[in-house]
Amino acid sequence: MNSQINDLIFDFKLLTKHKKEIEKYLFIPLRKTELCLEIICAKDCDLLSLDKISTKPLKKLFVPKEDILFFLNDFKEKLKIYKLCFKRLEGFEISQTLLDEFLFSLFSFALTKEASDIHIEAKEKSLIIRLRIDGILQQFFTLPKKFFSILSSVIKLKCKLDITQERLPQNGRLSLEFGARKIDFRISIMPIIDGESIVIRILDNSLDSFYLDNLNILPKELALIKKNIKRNSGLIIVTGPTGSGKTTTLYSIMKELASVSKKIISIEDPIEYKIKNVQQIAVNLELNLSFHEILRNLLRQDPDILMIGEIRDEKSLQIAIQAALTGHLVIATLHTNDASSTISRLYDLKAKPFLISCVLRVIVAQRLVLKLCPNCKKKINGFYKAGACLECNMSGFKGRVILAEVLEIDEHLERLIAREDVSIKDYIKSTDFRPFDELKDELLKKGLCSLEEIYKAINI
Repeated sequence: MNSQINDLIFDFKLLTKHKKEIEKYLFIPLRKTELCLEIICAKDCDLLSLDKISTKPLKKLFVPKEDILFFLNDFKEKLKIYKLCFKRLEGFEISQTLLDEFLFSLFSFALTKEASDIHIEAKEKSLIIRLRIDGILQQFFTLPKKFFSILSSVIKLKCKLDITQERLPQNGRLSLEFGARKIDFRISIMPIIDGESIVIRILDNSLDSFYLDNLNILPKELALIKKNIKRNSGLIIVTGPTGSGKTTTLYSIMKELASVSKKIISIEDPIEYKIKNVQQIAVNLELNLSFHEILRNLLRQDPDILMIGEIRDEKSLQIAIQAALTGHLVIATLHTNDASSTISRLYDLKAKPFLISCVLRVIVAQRLVLKLCPNCKKKINGFYKAGACLECNMSGFKGRVILAEVLEIDEHLERLIAREDVSIKDYIKSTDFRPFDELKDELLKKGLCSLEEIYKAINI
């Protein structure tokens, strides 16, 4: 949305009064003065019809039409949230029920938008609410600053946090039911210069995104992943930068493998989603239950499969290798740029080359790429570009694709790894392994993503 609109606080009474005309003529009333009615409208709107909506002269602020459409999308639901805020501020109702209804409406709105996070931030003169959808933050509401302390207090109360504490970070959780769905929310509150920043992670256990088949991984690479996670032992590494979807892939693998006939244990910091038939252990530094402490004692639990959130250092890599050598399947993440550089990273962590060659089975290096909205994408000069429509909140994108390099370790590569051979990368290029640059061509042929977004993801 245009920054001019983002900074404005709208009068819900005017929005309610002109509800029918707003949706018909595509404008937004801003404020009413003794001299005029201030409105926001697009340059190509019906100016003659607009002049009839008020007996007072109109003062017009022109913005792109896309900004008006973004604001008016889901107008009924947005209007309800505005109304609940202003009713509380104007003292019509001071009951807890009103605040509960505001939070429930806000969370419901975020769920309908398939948001992963809600950002509530105090600004110098306002409170803004943004939603992260497909990795992109979009601002949906600007409310009066004085509502922030009320909203912050009710969130802290629901999470059993200290409502008087505004100078230190606080973390909490809460659960709410939306029909048949029970949704968990993880709350992080951080002091900032203008007050506080509240970030709410939405953890929807009912989502079907945690299935390998739903991750939009290309068929050849998906088949290799499925083949290797069925092994009885060895080390599988999922790698990529922060925000590349590694956690989603790990949860999808856990869900694929979960069975009463296998003991699966995961170490997580924190546990975000509960997976049936998986024993999930949360790191808790307050109780001295560190990552290394859990990892050191894990093999005594007689697991079949270990899911390690992240190989963090030499010690955690040694334990992971030891577990893989003793007949366990170990699945872990690592931070590297691509599949072939993962081998060098394992050398850097002081793992013995012959041990790496014994346990390493497959490396999945991945990126998340925004998927073009099928409703508004357009083809220009042979390439698909992002459009803008209400289906995608005027962003041009709907969902994301996991672009995954999958390097399977064959016998010859094992020997090269064992002797730390300098020709490892040359050999990988000679196989049917497909690097990111080759994978991008298939995404472009399918018209799933734009070239700009693919390069943006690959070059993180």
